[in-house]
Amino acid sequence: MNSSIDVIPASDDDAMFTGEAARILEVGERTVRIYAERGDLKTKRTAAGVRIYSRADVLALARERRARRLRAIDEEAERSA
Repeated sequence: MNSSIDVIPASDDDAMFTGEAARILEVGERTVRIYAERGDLKTKRTAAGVRIYSRADVLALARERRARRLRAIDEEAERSA
């Protein structure tokens, strides 16, 4: 088993499934899995083997992605000014 994958109970209130993480991050479910594979987002698994993600981790990544987009917009505006 991958060392970045922990098994936790399915009832963890701070956990979310791939679909919810994808909606928050505004990406597809496959992209969420890629983020996990790259180590950008820590993956845990339920006892049944279903991938779950920490709400705090997903929200932190969403803030980071939005900040990057805003920086790119600002840089583009500066170049065109």
